[in-house]
Amino acid sequence: MKTPMVLLLIILALAGMVSNSAAVSPMPMEELKLGPSQTVCIIHIVHIPEHGKGIIGFETTSTLVFNPTVLKSDVLEKTKNYINLKLNEENISEFKVECIFPKQ
Repeated sequence: MKTPMVLLLIILALAGMVSNSAAVSPMPMEELKLGPSQTVCIIHIVHIPEHGKGIIGFETTSTLVFNPTVLKSDVLEKTKNYINLKLNEENISEFKVECIFPKQ
């Protein structure tokens, strides 16, 4: 007789805790919160798999952050040089570049 009563009390206590808990759901993707004067370039590269050599395909993403004093032309030149280095690697199927300049 005591066992069903104890189980009932435990269930009621757990139900009380569950009703008071806050629901938290994870965000699917966090956005990069930039300072008001940062310039950011995001470079996404996709590598082709080589089945004969046993190399699997993979993706890389690089984020380049520039000082606010750097000119836009210098940002683009440094980003271009970085991409040139990456394009010399073999088996690149695609790349995407996105540069975000601060609002003036």
